[in-house]
Amino acid sequence: MPFCPRCGFEYEIGVGTCPDCDVKLVGKLPDLPRDEDKDETSESEYENWIPIVHLNSSQIGEMLCEGLEAKDIPAVVQESGRFLGRAAGGGITASSPIDDAVVLVPEEFLEDAIEEARIMLGDEWDKWKLVDIDDQEK
Repeated sequence: MPFCPRCGFEYEIGVGTCPDCDVKLVGKLPDLPRDEDKDETSESEYENWIPIVHLNSSQIGEMLCEGLEAKDIPAVVQESGRFLGRAAGGGITASSPIDDAVVLVPEEFLEDAIEEARIMLGDEWDKWKLVDIDDQEK
């Protein structure tokens, strides 16, 4: 069975391209790196991760992370995958899945990350931001 090398989804024989990632499928996924093979810079190297934006799309979150990492700013995406709403009787109930994400960066990269995210997201920054440089300076 063919697999998407980016998202890992398995497709039926005859499918040649992942419709979500727009990449050519492969016959076998690469082996995951062992802990000792990983890059020396890891998420655990940083202690205080700050959420900078809450996006309505995990794909936008991934793209933002890639853009930040291209500028040597560590970033991670945290996806919720579900929406909690109120039932008619007042109780909390899980509703249909949603595709939202929060992007976090280490505190020591916060100022640079905010500037880069502001550039990358343009007018959407003000709608999605969770933190702002002006707020940090007060």
